[in-house]
Amino acid sequence: MQSSLARSVALVSVSLGLALAAQMNMTARGALSSLSLATLGLAFALTGHASGAGVRWLSFIAVAAHVWAVCFWIGALPGLWKLLVHCGPEQKRALCRFSSAIPYSVAVMTIAGGYLAYIQVESSGALIDTDYGNILLVKLTLVALALGLGAWNRIFLTRQVVGGHPSAAGKMKIVIAIEIALIVGALAVTSLWRFTPPPRALALRPVLASIHLHDPAAMATLSFATKPNLSFNVDLSLQTADFNSLDTREIRLRMSGADGSVAAFEVPLKRLSAGRWAARDVQAPCDCQWAVRVDVLASDFDMIVLEGQLKLISSK
Repeated sequence: MQSSLARSVALVSVSLGLALAAQMNMTARGALSSLSLATLGLAFALTGHASGAGVRWLSFIAVAAHVWAVCFWIGALPGLWKLLVHCGPEQKRALCRFSSAIPYSVAVMTIAGGYLAYIQVESSGALIDTDYGNILLVKLTLVALALGLGAWNRIFLTRQVVGGHPSAAGKMKIVIAIEIALIVGALAVTSLWRFTPPPRALALRPVLASIHLHDPAAMATLSFATKPNLSFNVDLSLQTADFNSLDTREIRLRMSGADGSVAAFEVPLKRLSAGRWAARDVQAPCDCQWAVRVDVLASDFDMIVLEGQLKLISSK
């Protein structure tokens, strides 16, 4: 509950509640919808690594603005598709309002997204040479196709729909449906970034990091050697409180994001000798502050827990 993810989920819940309230309150619908959208942007900016990259306050604003603009665009499409079923004077006015507002949303989405891509990718070569860059290219292609269809709707079909052309509304419904399918594809592709460190993180120089954990019964020294791709080797030395080597029945090393953004995962240790354990080529999913926990089963009835925090890599 103290993690940034918990705060983000809480704000998303508030946003959904405001959106539901907007559906039930006709007089305050506009204000509630706007507040729901604003809350949703802040929720996304509270978690994730893009909002902490580069100039932190500027990246935070860029993530929030990008979410606001994207949600305004894609959130309106199902509503537009629905109103085209019976395209009367009120529906035509709504279509004209959307047509007038959408260029501003696209401009904000492009500027904020371009800034975030710049700080994450850092160089044009990384678009080709890294998995993160490849995913970005696929995403941009899908978004560009969707925006192209949206431009066709705005420039050509909107005028025909407003003018009462008999087949224009049907054509626009088809185009909007294709837009929605392309956007769903872009969102699915975006989810793959969860598994691909950005080039910004890959460019971070590797460092040797160590941490000493102790309690009255035992102490452990962990030494990490982290590579540019965020994979690391770790060596663990276990001793008693009086500095004698401590062999144990079982030992577990677990790591998690200190802010709660990454769930705990177990590092597979192998015994090298009495009191010495190691793991090789373990992939860290992100560059963040790590909470480290060592569980030592000293006997059938005695469990020793050693905990601490460290950062595996540092910026240039």
